[in-house]
Amino acid sequence: MISDAAFCENQLEDARGHAANKLEEELGCLMRGVEDSSRSLGMARAERDAASISVSDLEECNWVLLSEYEAVRSFEDGVD
Repeated sequence: MISDAAFCENQLEDARGHAANKLEEELGCLMRGVEDSSRSLGMARAERDAASISVSDLEECNWVLLSEYEAVRSFEDGVD
């Protein structure tokens, strides 16, 4: 998208009249797409960070169960 926007900007410098208006519209659409993608990426990163914190909190609250599970699992692996 960014390379398309740069291409449109270069074309716009040479365009006049109706062609310039069309290129401005296309450039606007491309830039909105970039902005939307940037916002989506920011939201996804925030969700990832929140999920990571939740997992850490759950591990901290349930460390006894998790350590018991790991002990039983390693014992069962050794028996096989």
